[in-house]
Amino acid sequence: MDIPHRVGNLKWFTPGNHSSAINAEEKIQNSIQEEVAAGRMFGPFKHKEVAKHFNFFRSSPLGSVINADGKMCPINNLSFRKKDGE
Repeated sequence: MDIPHRVGNLKWFTPGNHSSAINAEEKIQNSIQEEVAAGRMFGPFKHKEVAKHFNFFRSSPLGSVINADGKMCPINNLSFRKKDGE
């Protein structure tokens, strides 16, 4: 997969979330809190905290989709390929 290990001279690349995340913000926040409480996720971290441990950090945008049963489901778009901060 063509995922760059750097983006110019940036120390981190954290693209904004998808517009679908706006409609599900509370559900996404609750989902993240549940994952952290269960030990399956860590954070949240500030950019400066991450920079102490990694030369470069890249995150993926969050969003939401509607499942077949009609429920909103938070997603982490790991396929997001935008290479710059535009």
